[in-house]
Amino acid sequence: MPMPYPPQPSNPVYPAYPPVGGAYSQQQPAYPAYPPVRGNEPSYPPLNPSNRNSYPAYNQPPGNNPYPAAVSPPNYSVFPLTDKSPGRTGTITDEHIRASLLSGVEEKLGRRLNEIVAQAQDEITSLTKTHDELERGRRNLDEIFERLEKEQRAVDRNIAVLTEKTAELRTALERSSTQEAFDVDEAIVPIAPLYKQLLTAYAEESALEDAMYYIGEALERNVIDLDEFLKHTSELSRKQFMQRALIQKCRDKAGLP
Repeated sequence: MPMPYPPQPSNPVYPAYPPVGGAYSQQQPAYPAYPPVRGNEPSYPPLNPSNRNSYPAYNQPPGNNPYPAAVSPPNYSVFPLTDKSPGRTGTITDEHIRASLLSGVEEKLGRRLNEIVAQAQDEITSLTKTHDELERGRRNLDEIFERLEKEQRAVDRNIAVLTEKTAELRTALERSSTQEAFDVDEAIVPIAPLYKQLLTAYAEESALEDAMYYIGEALERNVIDLDEFLKHTSELSRKQFMQRALIQKCRDKAGLP
């Protein structure tokens, strides 16, 4: 028959640990009891008034709130700015703050300076490109001005020559106006019979060329028919061939090109 558990002790806080292997050991100590509650003393230790407001109160958003919001100013604990590093005094001094501010200002000024330098570099590149384009335009303009000066000098020389020739023509016209009329054919007298024969052959060849031109115009205007045109063209072409052969022979005799 199994042995029943012994009766529980009268400690109302924690009961004794159950026996091991079905036997209850009287030497096994019980767990210590939590201090009992006395009178109206609360079950938990009271809050420390100094840390009561360590966190801000939660303020519910306005709306359908059945309870009024608790308004209490947050009380944040202020921690001193200290430096616990070895070899330090443990307090941030004005020199530390000044060095930190100088470092921040230097970094900001460095970034701003880099931006200004990059912008200035872009402007310099653009201005350099514009300068090169203007330089090429200046060289082109110099070449144009030089060419215009050469043409101006050539025009001035031509004007001087034309002025001189105009004066000579006016003088010749004045002399011819005082003289009697003369035959043009008699005015042109070759210095040698060979040149006279060459001149005559050339004049006849030019007349034959004009006659063939006007015969062609007459055919186009239906003044003459085709048979007459062919007849006169054949005759005139034969005479023109003879005159051209005579001209070439005279030029060979005179040694002309």
